[in-house]
Amino acid sequence: MNRWIRNKVVIAYIVIFVLLTLPLFVKVLQHYDTLGKIETALHKLYRDTCHENVEEIVVRADILQPFSIMPGGAVNEWRATTSSKVAPSVTGHYGKEVISIREIPCSNNEFILDKGKKEFVPIEYLTLSTDDNEGIPLLGYYFLILAYFVYFSSILIILLVYVIKKLIGMLRNSR
Repeated sequence: MNRWIRNKVVIAYIVIFVLLTLPLFVKVLQHYDTLGKIETALHKLYRDTCHENVEEIVVRADILQPFSIMPGGAVNEWRATTSSKVAPSVTGHYGKEVISIREIPCSNNEFILDKGKKEFVPIEYLTLSTDDNEGIPLLGYYFLILAYFVYFSSILIILLVYVIKKLIGMLRNSR
């Protein structure tokens, strides 16, 4: 294969890999950024509402959206464990549009996350949509697995063809 064409193919494969990986990388960064915002907001909420200085808060949420065959889907939730004596664990809805906290013992209000201020603000009434889920959709995840499989399989096939051509060339020259 001509060296110029080979270099173009290598560059094309690198560009394809970056284009396949970039959306996944961005989604993972957004996920961890949102978890950090929830943690910061929980520190403020415990300090302002419960009048308690919480030392440790660990926030967890699934990066893959839950899948359900039932109408309405499944709700994605975040969970936090804290060093608080009032509310050692809290949960809430984890969506693209609305991130809420279910209930906290030191308040009767419902709270949603203000992502700009990084704090939970009280609201009167909250209606959650089961379609509002944060994370990677399961079908998107399967598509990425399939795309990576095709990508790496094609690289493997190209390498095998190259090695076989070299071996055939070596066998011809040895005769």
